[in-house]
Amino acid sequence: MKRQALAGLALCLLFGFFTPVEAGYLLRGGVRVVHQGDDRSVPVFLSGGYFPVQGFSFGMAHESDVSTLIDIELGSAVTSILAGADPEFIAIDLDPVGAAGGTIDVILSSSGTPALAPGWSKLIARFEYAIKNDAPLGFSGLPLTSSLGDPAVDIELTLTDPPGTTTTPFVLGGLLIVFPGSGGDPDAAGVPGQLWFASPGDNTITIIGPDGEILETLTPSELGPISVATDSNGVTWIAYRDSNVVVRYTSAGDPIDSIPVDDAPIQINIDASGNGWVVCSGDGVLDKIDPSGTMLLGGDESGSPSDGLVGPAIALSNPPSALTTDPFGNLFIVSSDGATLTKLSTNGGVAANVNLEPVDGAFEPAAPFGIAVDRSGYIWLTLRGEDRVERRTSDGSLSDIFELPSGAAPEGIALRTASEAWVVGSGDGRLYRLRPGDAVDDFDGTPNPSGIAAATD
Repeated sequence: MKRQALAGLALCLLFGFFTPVEAGYLLRGGVRVVHQGDDRSVPVFLSGGYFPVQGFSFGMAHESDVSTLIDIELGSAVTSILAGADPEFIAIDLDPVGAAGGTIDVILSSSGTPALAPGWSKLIARFEYAIKNDAPLGFSGLPLTSSLGDPAVDIELTLTDPPGTTTTPFVLGGLLIVFPGSGGDPDAAGVPGQLWFASPGDNTITIIGPDGEILETLTPSELGPISVATDSNGVTWIAYRDSNVVVRYTSAGDPIDSIPVDDAPIQINIDASGNGWVVCSGDGVLDKIDPSGTMLLGGDESGSPSDGLVGPAIALSNPPSALTTDPFGNLFIVSSDGATLTKLSTNGGVAANVNLEPVDGAFEPAAPFGIAVDRSGYIWLTLRGEDRVERRTSDGSLSDIFELPSGAAPEGIALRTASEAWVVGSGDGRLYRLRPGDAVDDFDGTPNPSGIAAATD
């Protein structure tokens, strides 16, 4: 990995990730891998600061030969605290005076309630773009700016303490990375709703369409694909246990980069800020990779424990078999040793600890393996030893049980929508679709599958 080429971007990202907690707020545009002809959204996040935010405004420009802005929506952090109500004031302009771009100006409530909490990264807006069929390939910036509109819309936050105080956040613009389009082929890899799953047994990666059809099978040179995750850019991250690397792919299956990590990576998860968390069982540590591909914690070119750009990997006293995060930064960890589910809050405290021992006096150990959290906050768990999948509330209470055929041995799990999970059976090679209230559907898989990830709009 050529770290020097990423150093400038990495330092900017690190400035955003770590400085605002002490010195101010950060407004940050997302990074999207897109294809010519796509319709895709770019998230905008707010993080840092000391005081709640009751209003925000900014503009984001784009290159007119690359994309057309078709909509601006409030992000999930805003809609969740409004609980179905409208903000006190909102103004959106998709074609402002000044340049190609869009502006948004929002006051949640002049009374100060509700307001966006300081600290952790929050999705406050989404900019929806139509990527042009002849868009130039490569990088296209999405700068955050105060130069759009007449009068111009400032980059500004309104705080609750003192009431009505305004401040200018640090900014880090978004980015589009444009790849060739699929030429309108509906069966091509890269369609929304596709799933990826890894088969360490035959060393293949299979891309599955929304209805279970196989779109493409990849045969990588790296060894031991074991865990898969897809980020909000549509980029799929795959951990290769025997090659000690994480490889990232476009939605069409083209490799983007190969990132060396610590020994024997077995699980990977992407958090709400786009960082990749990798469990490395050989060293008993947790590595962290930022959205640009720079190693922040742990990992190096030799695959041995080492300092990343921020510091060393996180040592794990009880290595998890799986982990995931929710949009609020809580970390959910499953451990096969002791069959437990642990929820860690954003401050590192244990918010819940649930025993996953067999139900109904079953003899086999639960052997929890995979975990995912849906947009409603439900936790989905695969229990390999009991051939079942559980759906639990955010505090760990049992909500639903999905029984799979004997010998299925479910491992990897991915959520294609908030109420639809896909699971791979490591014992029978089948692919299962789970929906609360419906019968379990199954499809043909591949030999010895393990990891799975879903790409969504």
